[in-house]
Amino acid sequence: MPGIAMLLPNIELLQIAGEICKDHSNVIICKRTLNENVEADAKEAVKMGASVIVARGTQAERIRYTVDIPVVDIVWTAQEIGLTILKAKEMIKDTYPVIGIIGLKSMFCDTVHFETLFHAKIKTFYYTSIEEKESMFKEVDTWGADMLIGAQDILRQFGYLNIPVLPVESTEESVRIAISQAETLFSNNEIKRRNESKVNSLLDSMFNGLIQIDSTGTIVMMNRITEGILNKGQEEVLGKNVKDIIKDINTDLIHQVLNSPRESFSSFLNVNGRAMVMILSPIMVDDQITGAYLSLKKISRNDEIDYAIQEAERRGGFVAYRNFGDICYTSEKMSRLIEQAKLYSQSNTPLMIEGQTGDDRESLCQGIHNYSLRKNGPYVMVSMVGLSQERQMELLFGSGDERRNSQRVIGALEKANGGTLVITGIGFAAASTQSALCRFIRENTGVQLGNGEIKLLDVRLIVTSTESLLQMRKNNTVTFTFYYIFSGLVLRLPPLSERREDVVNFVNLYLKRYTQRYSRYQVLTDEAMDYLKTYNWCGSALQIERFIERMVLTIEKRTIKKHIVEGLLQEMYPDEVFEEGNLAVKEESMDAYEILLRNTLLKNSGNRNATAKDLGISPTTLWRKMKKYGITD
Repeated sequence: MPGIAMLLPNIELLQIAGEICKDHSNVIICKRTLNENVEADAKEAVKMGASVIVARGTQAERIRYTVDIPVVDIVWTAQEIGLTILKAKEMIKDTYPVIGIIGLKSMFCDTVHFETLFHAKIKTFYYTSIEEKESMFKEVDTWGADMLIGAQDILRQFGYLNIPVLPVESTEESVRIAISQAETLFSNNEIKRRNESKVNSLLDSMFNGLIQIDSTGTIVMMNRITEGILNKGQEEVLGKNVKDIIKDINTDLIHQVLNSPRESFSSFLNVNGRAMVMILSPIMVDDQITGAYLSLKKISRNDEIDYAIQEAERRGGFVAYRNFGDICYTSEKMSRLIEQAKLYSQSNTPLMIEGQTGDDRESLCQGIHNYSLRKNGPYVMVSMVGLSQERQMELLFGSGDERRNSQRVIGALEKANGGTLVITGIGFAAASTQSALCRFIRENTGVQLGNGEIKLLDVRLIVTSTESLLQMRKNNTVTFTFYYIFSGLVLRLPPLSERREDVVNFVNLYLKRYTQRYSRYQVLTDEAMDYLKTYNWCGSALQIERFIERMVLTIEKRTIKKHIVEGLLQEMYPDEVFEEGNLAVKEESMDAYEILLRNTLLKNSGNRNATAKDLGISPTTLWRKMKKYGITD
């Protein structure tokens, strides 16, 4: 049971406290402690439930360095010091004696007017550290006092001066004051402890994980659910920065929430392989952000879809679900690109992304939006491919009441207000469409409402193309003004042919996905993987995914060798041309075996023995096959 412990230096104080404590049920320990035992007695008191300790002088100071609970000092009252001074005057028998009062500073009350009150020369000597205590001895020695009064333990150290000493008499007053202060502290601690218990019980009964961080991002609290999510105990987490515990967390967004007031922020997060929804809310005290709460909810695939639908409804259907973490890569080129994209995401300047169509480009666009201050705004994507100039303008800028039976069409720019608009196939945009976009960017012309008013918009523009901006300018695909507006921030997404190591990542990713989906157990040989790694994937990761799914569905063998991969690629993409001396031929006229035969010869530079070995046939059979298909040396 929690309570107050009184650790007292002498029998006199113990007897006074013993009587007073009878009226204070919160005092659970009242005992005398010797100087050599004070630390051990304090620790034992804490073990027995003490949440406040009452002590005096140097013992109180030593206890403060030993335990982490409040310590209340028993301070000499004016009454106690006054009674001792009167007694000292009787002993000295001088009309105006010189009296020194010695002790630890925390033991003193106000003695400013004592000389007037007691008609004596009085000086206080106090110390707060060992160094001050030694200098105090020298000062007392040279001062020339008729008598010294103070605590017994300190007075004993002045025996060598041959100056009379007198301990300060203790009364009930100082003990009652100390107990009263301790009671107040105890009550406050109990209220705090009960409130914390209620809060902790509430937090532990929650189905969500909850983490509290301070203004520096340091974790100061978490509930039991969070321990299970992180697979870490509180001792491993408290006092650590949140970014060191949750590696996938977006530290820039944490910084934004801690430094600019926002109601809340939500995002998907991956923690130890589990999909999570994270809600981040700032903690405001006196209009100052002192920290934030992070709520973590485990989600199943259905939960994730439901959450996405809710977010889509909240933002009018325009939501970016992907982040930079969804991009599959290990190559240095992609690593540099993503770091550059993170920097560009902090700008509002129009951005150009050059690269093949596919998941990487889409994830890059969404990642830039979700990494920016516009994350909670809409994310809209439109394409210029195959549209007339009139339809492009309507798609982007909308139309007034005079069109479509007086029904106003809301354009993509207005839908993306406060967020990001991605325009794909920008090379197909008409010159007039490009000029209108340039005016919108440079002059913030906004869009015209049906009543003739102009609505100003706040939109970040991202445009994409498979062709480089420079090449489009050389081909006059984009206007002069458009080129210079978008040439400031350009990201070039490297093709897979420039990052072969990423091909392996995609193959492994999709192989795992589709073997699990279709309950297959297939593995690629090293030779097959090497072939896929060097293959020219013109369709980027999208082509890899479609190929892997087809392979998993149709190939019945568990171990997939190189020749199987080659044959399937030729079957799926027969329009490719292979050129190597006299082996050059259009594949569209070949059957699967002819394609395999020609590719194997290509690989072995026409060496028949090596080709026959790879195909598992004899050199004679190989010669017959070559003759059949008209392949010459």
